[in-house]
Amino acid sequence: MGAAQKGAGAENSFGLNIMLPFEQHANEVIRNDPKLITFRYFFTRKLTFLREASAVAVFPGGFGTLDEGMEVLTLMQTGKARLIPLVFIDEPGGKFWKNFVHYLSEHLMARS
Repeated sequence: MGAAQKGAGAENSFGLNIMLPFEQHANEVIRNDPKLITFRYFFTRKLTFLREASAVAVFPGGFGTLDEGMEVLTLMQTGKARLIPLVFIDEPGGKFWKNFVHYLSEHLMARS
């Protein structure tokens, strides 16, 4: 979210933070802005950002990245969220998302 907020500027941004015991802080663009909302639960944060999004870009990351990407897919697949572009972005020649899509194809979409 930080790169998007830096590009858009504080006046065109909002922030959806999550309370964690460590490792999570709002970025400098949105840190003291009244449009920063801090959530206690991941699910309510994800619903809020998805409700406001026109598209979602997902970059290689850790468990949180995979969780958010899968949640967006699940909410759209089950009709609980409207269909919007979901773009998986990798470095040139990168295999992070290629391996992810392969896993989904082999283990989830192949089931009858």
